Amino acid sequence: MSSSPLAAFRLVRTLDLQFATKTPFSAIRVELFQDPAHPTHFRYWAWGLQEFRLPVPYETQPLPHQLLTTICLPNKGAGDFFEAADIDAAEARFYADFASQIMPDI
Repeated sequence: MSSSPLAAFRLVRTLDLQFATKTPFSAIRVELFQDPAHPTHFRYWAWGLQEFRLPVPYETQPLPHQLLTTICLPNKGAGDFFEAADIDAAEARFYADFASQIMPDI
């Protein structure tokens, strides 16, 4: 017997953010998903891109590397989705969450 997912959320918007102020991340990528069976149900994931130089034995100078780090799990434990009127409202919700919950931590 095969199992099927509870809800197949679809990627509806991707944001690539850069900041004027100094943060540990050179960029942040956000993906917003929507449940097509329930158009007001959304979730998001956010990752921060960190750049650093890593010494390697075969080069005289450290080489540039990048690391994508999860900085925000969906809804910070508030459930597997949140409700918003549309994708623009869902994006606004991400920015509000980011300002209040994530930005103070970085």
